[in-house]
Amino acid sequence: MTESGGDGWRVVSTQNCVLGSVIHDFNATSLSHLSLQLGDSVHILEECGGWYRGTLLKNRLTGIFPASFIHLRTAAPLSLGTKDAPHSLDPFDQELSIVLPQWRHLLLHKYYVERHEHFGKLHEAVMEVLSIRKQLQTRSLSLDEQRKIRHRAAYLVDWGNKTMSLPLTPRNDAKEVIDERSVSLVDLYRMHQQAAQEVVKGDAAGRKVSVMTTSANRRGTDVTEKLHHLYFRLCNFEGLAQGECELHVSLYDVRDDMFFSERYVVKYDKNGEPTGYGGADNIRCIFSDLSTFDLQRKEAYLVFHVIRIGDMMVDHKVSKEVNLYRRPYACAVFPIEGMLHKQLVPQSEAEVHTSELFQCSSEHDFYNMHLSLIKKQTGSFKSLLSRVHFSVQPFHGLLSTVREVYPYLFQKSIPVCRKLGFPEVMMPGDTRNDIYVSLVSGDFKLKDNKTAEKNMECQVSVILSDGTLLTDCISPGTSLDNVSVYKSLVVRHTNTPQWGETIKLDISLEKFHSAHVRFCAFHRSTNKKGFNSFMLAFMPLIHAKGMALADDEYSLIVYKCDASLLGNLDPSHYLHLPWNGSDELIPSSALPRTMASSKILRMKARTVICSTKLTQNYDLMMFLKWRQCPDLLRESLQGLMAISGYEVVKFLQDTLDALFAILSEHSEQCGQLVFQCLVYIIKLLNETKFENFRSVLDSYIENHFSGVELYLNLIHELRQSLHSAHESTAVDQRYIRTVQSLQYIFRFIVTSRLLHARTEKQQDDASFRNDLIGVFDSFVAILEQDKSNNTALQAALLQSFPTIFQEVLQVLQPADFSRVIQRILDCVPSNRLNNQKLHCISRIVSNDLWHHESARTILLPTITHQLKSLMQQGELEAAKCLDIHGDILRVLKRNDVGAVSGNVTVLAKSFLLTFMRYVGQRGKLTQTATAATLFSSLLDLMNESHYRQFLDDFEGWEKAEEFLTECFGSFCKFLTKSPFAEDWTSMQVAVTSVFLRAAKSLSAPMQEQLHQHGKFSVELWRSLLTLYCDLACVPALQFETLSTAQHNNYLTKYGDIRVEASKEVVSLWQQLGMTRKMSFVPSLCGTFLKISLLKQCEVRKLVIPLFVDMISCELATTGDFQQMVSELVDKLDDLVSVQEMGDNEYKEHMHTIMEECCQRNPALRAADGMEFVDYSTTLLERLLDLRNIPDGDEHIIQRMQAIVNLMQYYKQMQREAMYIRYIYRLAKLHLKVHNYAEAAFTLLRHAKILKWEDVPLVGEQCDFPDLPAAKTELELKIHLYKMIIDYFDKAKVYEEAIPLCKELAEQYELVTFQYRDLIPIYRRIADLFSKIVDEVRPINEFFRVGFYGTKAPSFMKGKQYIFRGREFQHVSDFTHYLLESFPSASILKFNTEPDAEYEYKEGMFIQLAKVEPNSPSNELLQAAMAGSQLPAFNVDSFTLNRPVQKGGKGFSNMWIERTVYTTDMTLPSILHWVPVNHRHTVEISPLSNAVESMVMKNREIRERTTGAENNSEQLNPLSMILNGVIDAAVMGGLAVYEEAFLTKEYLAGHPDEEKSVERLKELIKEQVSVLGDGLTVHARIAPPDVRPLHDKMESGYADMQQKYCPESAAVRARAVTMSFSPSPSLTSLDVTKPATNGTDNSSSLVVSPSSARRSTFSVGAPPGVGSKAKKGSAGTGLAMMSLMMMGHSDVPKPVAGEKSTAKAKSKTSTSDRVNTKLLSIILNVGLILNLKFAANELMIL
Repeated sequence: MTESGGDGWRVVSTQNCVLGSVIHDFNATSLSHLSLQLGDSVHILEECGGWYRGTLLKNRLTGIFPASFIHLRTAAPLSLGTKDAPHSLDPFDQELSIVLPQWRHLLLHKYYVERHEHFGKLHEAVMEVLSIRKQLQTRSLSLDEQRKIRHRAAYLVDWGNKTMSLPLTPRNDAKEVIDERSVSLVDLYRMHQQAAQEVVKGDAAGRKVSVMTTSANRRGTDVTEKLHHLYFRLCNFEGLAQGECELHVSLYDVRDDMFFSERYVVKYDKNGEPTGYGGADNIRCIFSDLSTFDLQRKEAYLVFHVIRIGDMMVDHKVSKEVNLYRRPYACAVFPIEGMLHKQLVPQSEAEVHTSELFQCSSEHDFYNMHLSLIKKQTGSFKSLLSRVHFSVQPFHGLLSTVREVYPYLFQKSIPVCRKLGFPEVMMPGDTRNDIYVSLVSGDFKLKDNKTAEKNMECQVSVILSDGTLLTDCISPGTSLDNVSVYKSLVVRHTNTPQWGETIKLDISLEKFHSAHVRFCAFHRSTNKKGFNSFMLAFMPLIHAKGMALADDEYSLIVYKCDASLLGNLDPSHYLHLPWNGSDELIPSSALPRTMASSKILRMKARTVICSTKLTQNYDLMMFLKWRQCPDLLRESLQGLMAISGYEVVKFLQDTLDALFAILSEHSEQCGQLVFQCLVYIIKLLNETKFENFRSVLDSYIENHFSGVELYLNLIHELRQSLHSAHESTAVDQRYIRTVQSLQYIFRFIVTSRLLHARTEKQQDDASFRNDLIGVFDSFVAILEQDKSNNTALQAALLQSFPTIFQEVLQVLQPADFSRVIQRILDCVPSNRLNNQKLHCISRIVSNDLWHHESARTILLPTITHQLKSLMQQGELEAAKCLDIHGDILRVLKRNDVGAVSGNVTVLAKSFLLTFMRYVGQRGKLTQTATAATLFSSLLDLMNESHYRQFLDDFEGWEKAEEFLTECFGSFCKFLTKSPFAEDWTSMQVAVTSVFLRAAKSLSAPMQEQLHQHGKFSVELWRSLLTLYCDLACVPALQFETLSTAQHNNYLTKYGDIRVEASKEVVSLWQQLGMTRKMSFVPSLCGTFLKISLLKQCEVRKLVIPLFVDMISCELATTGDFQQMVSELVDKLDDLVSVQEMGDNEYKEHMHTIMEECCQRNPALRAADGMEFVDYSTTLLERLLDLRNIPDGDEHIIQRMQAIVNLMQYYKQMQREAMYIRYIYRLAKLHLKVHNYAEAAFTLLRHAKILKWEDVPLVGEQCDFPDLPAAKTELELKIHLYKMIIDYFDKAKVYEEAIPLCKELAEQYELVTFQYRDLIPIYRRIADLFSKIVDEVRPINEFFRVGFYGTKAPSFMKGKQYIFRGREFQHVSDFTHYLLESFPSASILKFNTEPDAEYEYKEGMFIQLAKVEPNSPSNELLQAAMAGSQLPAFNVDSFTLNRPVQKGGKGFSNMWIERTVYTTDMTLPSILHWVPVNHRHTVEISPLSNAVESMVMKNREIRERTTGAENNSEQLNPLSMILNGVIDAAVMGGLAVYEEAFLTKEYLAGHPDEEKSVERLKELIKEQVSVLGDGLTVHARIAPPDVRPLHDKMESGYADMQQKYCPESAAVRARAVTMSFSPSPSLTSLDVTKPATNGTDNSSSLVVSPSSARRSTFSVGAPPGVGSKAKKGSAGTGLAMMSLMMMGHSDVPKPVAGEKSTAKAKSKTSTSDRVNTKLLSIILNVGLILNLKFAANELMIL
């Protein structure tokens, strides 16, 4: 109800507080909205137009939200201002309100983003939980249904938590969340264990369980759940025959070829409407009493028979005068295998099945038609194209319970089709007297009968011996009214009809013995009314011996009778006649004249009797009627033990009544025999096949047994049997069966005694007690015997003895009975019957007896003694003993079991050390976890007095110290590696809380010893301090990872254990003086550091000052605090980087607190304490920088830089071990991304630290791929050098590998004399030089990169770096690479320095630009490598040019702003980037820029020319540069320089740049010259398809030469017309030996100008070259041509004759050529020194 409020809002009534559950997320879009998450709970206050105003329970925020997002429910009134408000909700809702938001966050932000494989399953689990929650909130389910789906929901929640690594929730057997403090640790452990096992068993998303899940999933212990039922509902029937018809439905088993249920019959009128069912929707029935065996039937079917009711033929007209016959029509079958295992769903959701109807062509086959359909033998059948539509669903349990649980299915009466046979369980009070008679077949064909086949109908009736017809005693089928006469099917034209019909007879017991079944068969004619004769058969229901007729198929004798007898047929006329085919037939002459018999006239009928009052067994009948034959009593009793067990259990109540009556009246005569019969019956019920009937016996004892004085007889007979067993020398199974039956024997005894107590006012309790004690004395006598032949009896006795506890406690006091049990346990010989003793003890401590304080006081010492001995026998026995201890401790935790202090003392003395050592030994995980639980549970029960008493029992404090040290060590082992699963948070928190309390109690005597006696043990105090730190660091206590609700829940229950432990640490530390503290400096530094790194501010404030105190102690003792510094650095690195502890908040706390402490300490201030604080803070900052970088290759730049920062720090702090560790970590990252050069430089850092000495390695060798293990520094250094050389080789940085090879060679040659190892080293050096000379290496580009913005990495923000690009990585590729590494960054589009605002601007910004390396100037090296691309190595200076316009537009005003960046390290290095250390900017004038450009371009042309000359494959680069320069010159390229700088006006305006102008002119002429050289080489090596391009370049070059160098144009023209022969290389240098002609005998060296640029050193003339060059020789001609090409116009020109002579000489002097490369070097020296006369001198020589 609501009440009107203001502004259209209506106030919700507070009579019933309206709560709601959020079913969908809602995000607030205005200030008045309240954001909601799935699973939240809200209190509805007001409503208006589809909106609610309410309060969110989890944070008390109030706002409005859509009503469609809320599912309403009503709860008790609650106050939103109280903490207990959420507890008024349903516990299941409370749990989901915590769990679902957690799941939602993880699913959206982790599993969905990561495309986790479990996302789909988890999503399905969430949806199913929500569906269950919605159905629970509808409150329309029964209690049983709610229980079942809550179990399912609990399983789903546990599975989801397990999958997402969330804490497992402890639950009780009802699957309700429990308060951990309300149960013992043993119970808590078992709850976790059970939940974990259930999660492992199944997959939540793989098993779809409906909300109507039945108890089929829980079958096993409850006997009533072994009863099963099948709910059948007819949805539609299309197979209606013409006229009236019946649909028969029954269950059939193919293997047994039998119907095993009654028939459900549905009648339809001639209009096709069902009659008497209240509508077509109400046609349903229950097939009840099905057994477990029926569930397992492999070939069970539903069979549908359609019976037509009408005339003999379908086309005959039916009139009132004509009888209506039951005629075969159609049949259908449907398999139901597995349907009984399905789960129940709402009726509207039930699956509808369909079965097709068939009609048989021959009526004779109708009886067996269903079997043919099952076997698919349908060839002779006709499909009616009609179907039966139906649904079936299973139920389990008692039918009465099913009616209560599912009342909506039983709103109207529903027919019950019972099983043809007894159910699996017959409960007391269940009476049944059903007689089933099946009409099988008939044979009515006489031998001499020549007439046509008849249409036979059989009518069945039940007649008493006096001829009375029993009316309405025949049931044709369930749902139909009983009839007096049943008419069978009429099978047309056959004298041997097969009917296959079953009817049920409903006959009272009074009339049963005088009743018989009469069968009358008639011929039904289609033309005549009436008949001349009929066939008669009969079947009595009682055997001649008096018992009921046995279940069997009988061949009945058929008598032919005259029609006149039908009206007055007296049973006296035929009852004396034979009725069964096995009886001797009476001749017809002895029969009345109106009757006749024949051997060939037979009829078959089958009977099944399901009766709890009528037995078919003669011996059982005689036993039940023992009063009628008292002389045969002993024989009857002996016969009872020979009767089939099935017969006995069917008549269990009657049998027991008879036995106890005999025992009461004839105890002296038959007492022992009756006792044996009773044992026999109990033994039957102990068998598995009859275990279902134990509940029948239980019910009998509770409700029907009435033997008031029988306890005396039973005790007497039991003692006599036990005495005989004790005296027996052989194994007798009778005695074993007797002790196995003790449970029920004692139940009868005790029940009888209690009945006697109710009826008798004066009781002889002492006598009864003495009798019982006598029985127990017999037990002791048997168990004391040490005979091998008695072991089986003793074992059976120990197994059965615990079963009598509950009964005996009703008549004996717990203390008295405990003494009996104590005697029995003590009397068993040691090392015998261990399993039985363990079983007996287990049953003792799990019995209600154990709840009595007096019983525990007596029994506990005995039990502990036994368990202590049994735990040593083996692992199996030890495991059982641990379970028993758990049962003991869980009882002691209860509040309703009296005082337990004494029991705890006994247990502590006996088992505290045992449990503690189990925890420390770390055996099997399960046993360790169990032992840890027992240890914790025992500690939980102990108080201060227990601990002190336990310690006082040691002989002296030294022994107590040993125990405490071991105990604290066991605690630490448990805490650092818990045997419990990680998600057992509740268990771990509870155990940790117990350990904290125990540590406080155990440490109190320690502190007293310190203060009162001065006793101090370093190891003991160290273990205690370590324990407290480990307690605080338990992962389960780090509640920050949990939800707020879970966090608050644990804090409310246990407080913050971390703070308590930290306080204890500080308290203990403060009790120690400086001298004692030094015992723990610096060893406990890491321990204290670990606890201080916890995410708990109070803990940090408590513990961080301890570091300063430790530093002060060391400073006061040693004068410095280097040990603390060293330890702190080592531990901080491990805890932060490896264990991922600490955060930026901790860094601030650490700096602030330590700084304050140092400020207060003058000694620390004077000893650079503040510097230490800064160093520590810096280290922590760098460690956090590295750790906070996300995983993934995209963040590798940040990770590498952070590692290098740490390396620099450790190098500065001289922490060599840490420095080396990060060297290898960085090298691994380089290898991961194939940075081989950087990996080599990184490893070289360690290699340089190692010595060339054979000394052992200090510390462990770092793990690195492919690095062999080494024992000495020399060995490791050699391994590293070889690896580094390989990496430099892979990276093509050959220049860095050669010095390392030489260093290795020096070691092998001069130190270790390993000459064999020199061979591969020198080969490697030669190979590296060869690669330098011959291999074309890609040029790496360099980039300046700056990082700006608030989201840039803190250690890179505001800094600029020079990056060395990878091979073939240009600007666009490098930009993409940066954006991959920094996905959130934006690229700045300008090249100028960013404004200061970018450093603080939101986001991340990257500025990059290509820079040119300023390689070290080495002209000799450059000249020697001319024609090869020399990569930039060891570069630490880089240039960035930016054009700037000054004074107007045009080239003459184009200035260059040149910024030079210098770095501390050269590239390549340990990173492929280095930070910029310094930069300066200069401006370059336009003329200077032009000069530089010309110099660079000329150099590039020369290099390309030489490269193509040496390798024709380099033609394309040469073609490109030549074409580019010539085209630019022709199109006005050089004209730009000319117009800008080579004018009088420019010189007039810039007189100080005259030399630069002249230099520019020279460079233009030089460019013309080098272009000519290039064209010459191009002409010689260019293929024909490139000739057009070459001709075009020649034409352009001619114009260019004519314009800028006209004096060399004629020389060029002549040189082109001379056209060198293409076969010899232009670079070939020939040293010829011309004929002696009187000239100077010296060598003639001919060197091409282009080859004269490839050397960096000079040598003399080759040996053996001394002959004079003939004037006009080829050498001279080539030299002159070379000099002319170099620009020497004064060289004499050769004549034509000389030219031909030179060619001839060149061909004949091949054998005298020398290495052209060396001679090239000679001329190169002159060129390098700019000596133009060098060529002339060489030519003269």
